[in-house]
Amino acid sequence: MNLHKTIVVLLALLLAAMAMVPIVSAEEKIDLNKIETPSFQFDDSQKNTVITGPLSTQLMKDVYTIPEGSIIYHSDDGITRIFDSDGKQILIASDESAEKVSTPNGLQPATHVHAVPQGARILDSPLDESKTYILTEDGDLILTVIDDSSRKESSVVRASTISGSRWLAWADATVSQISYLRSRWYTPTPPSTSGGTPGFALAIFNGLEKTATIMQPVLQWNYGLNNPVWKISSWRYTSPSNYYYSPMLSVTQGDQIEGTLQYTTVGGVTGWQVTTSDLTAGTSTYYFSNAIPSNTNLEIVNALEQAQGQNSNPYHMCGDIIFNNVNIPSVTLNSGSISASGWSGLFNVWFNPNPTQVTLDTP
Repeated sequence: MNLHKTIVVLLALLLAAMAMVPIVSAEEKIDLNKIETPSFQFDDSQKNTVITGPLSTQLMKDVYTIPEGSIIYHSDDGITRIFDSDGKQILIASDESAEKVSTPNGLQPATHVHAVPQGARILDSPLDESKTYILTEDGDLILTVIDDSSRKESSVVRASTISGSRWLAWADATVSQISYLRSRWYTPTPPSTSGGTPGFALAIFNGLEKTATIMQPVLQWNYGLNNPVWKISSWRYTSPSNYYYSPMLSVTQGDQIEGTLQYTTVGGVTGWQVTTSDLTAGTSTYYFSNAIPSNTNLEIVNALEQAQGQNSNPYHMCGDIIFNNVNIPSVTLNSGSISASGWSGLFNVWFNPNPTQVTLDTP
């Protein structure tokens, strides 16, 4: 066979192969109603596994890795089971005995905290509120979470204790409609570690709330109480269910941080893309979710939160935080601050003007 004929044959084979392999893109529509869950093969004889980090299908530091295609099942007795894609039980774990990990809402059992890959789609089932599907940015299903534990309607709580977390100062407002929210602030001076690593963690964020769901681009400090550095990540939480966060990236004091929430459609599903960026370093971490499916009657917020540690000193914070709200509706933000004994009156909120610049004033 001469060279010309060889090229023609190879080209024909290549075209045939391309015709047989569908091209999947982020814009390909995903029908969540057609995702099937296998019948579970429960096995109570398995030895209890102690989960030592957030559950994830990714190989990364400080997580408990499970196979792609896994199904996490939370029952209302405080037990978490993990099944493979065929429904065979991989492990059984007690939420109570799982390691407690840091979130913007305080310490939570690792069984209910999930690290997702960059650009993941975190999609709630439109037919079954107990099911959440985790897809890659390209639309491949890598994890299913089913939460049959008790669900009670619960608003996001501020300035009070939830597993060691409390909002210290904030500005918020309810808006009738919004499609894009963007805030910028600088990474502040970290709290002093001269006496050892402080026993508290901080979260600085803007975000959106709807009933029991909050989506947050977060600048966080000292998560785990043993890592006194600044990092960014984008979080999602629906009370009283599970926590999801995008890859954590280290940032440096003085770096400019940007948190954006954009109402958009991905793969035929409408929701919000939540992105936390380090503009100085040129890095970002993000996810897409339909947990808030509309863009009406939402609460917007800028906040400083003590994410963990109740016995800290209010004078050992990070200094003032100035949010520049680059894209914000024409609303008047309301100010709020912690009222706990020994802390009341130490944190203030200033506007210059309201709502485009918000200063969270710390002792």
